Amino acid sequence: MSVNLSKLHPISSLYPFRKTIWVFIGLVLILALIKNIDPKYEHSELVLTLLFPTLALFSLIWLSGVTYYSLKRASYFYGIDDSQLIFIRGIIIKERGYFQLSRITEVYVDRSLVDLLFGLYSLHVSTPTAQSDKFARIEGLSESSALALQSHLSTLLELKRAKNQDEPTYQDLGAMVSVAG
Repeated sequence: MSVNLSKLHPISSLYPFRKTIWVFIGLVLILALIKNIDPKYEHSELVLTLLFPTLALFSLIWLSGVTYYSLKRASYFYGIDDSQLIFIRGIIIKERGYFQLSRITEVYVDRSLVDLLFGLYSLHVSTPTAQSDKFARIEGLSESSALALQSHLSTLLELKRAKNQDEPTYQDLGAMVSVAG
């Protein structure tokens, strides 16, 4: 039995826009430059001739970025299978990370200033391995999804530790999912 946490607590649809915000700001700045060019300036035609292709290029880059991060969001999987937390990410080439539940030391939520603007959070899972810092995180969660996922994982870890067993049982996972649903 496995629990698909990415279906229960999905990444927000705002995630692609959050990841491409800097390109979007560049677009806005280029538009502001175009709007504020004084037609009396002797090189205004040359400047406008250069800015319009730049605007088109930035627009293409931004749309490509939104598309890429939308595909990345759709292909990201995180779940629990047997006694491990699984992360699978990648659009074409899949990277997989498996973290034993017994080795998880902490589950925490944080956010950056840009995340704050979009109302998004990141969930981090800490283990004694260096790989968890790079791989065991989920960016772009809504507040409710981030806190509910943190609660799911923390409850599972507490159940496991309280029962003094090496690995949680499927009954524990099933009970946890039915309570959350």
